[in-house]
Amino acid sequence: MKNILHIISSAREDLSYSKGLSSAIVEKISQQNNIRQITVRDLVKDMPPLANEVDWMKLWN
Repeated sequence: MKNILHIISSAREDLSYSKGLSSAIVEKISQQNNIRQITVRDLVKDMPPLANEVDWMKLWN
């Protein structure tokens, strides 16, 4: 079983060609393979938190 992580970063919503293309690719892959889970992350609708200085220091120490 495989998982797919579909990351969307276009602010154009339904007018985005890349979003439509990537959705079609994910759909085609999921039909042809044994896919356990498809996770969609829309970075425009649900923006990840920004890293601050404390977060960066944790990475390097």
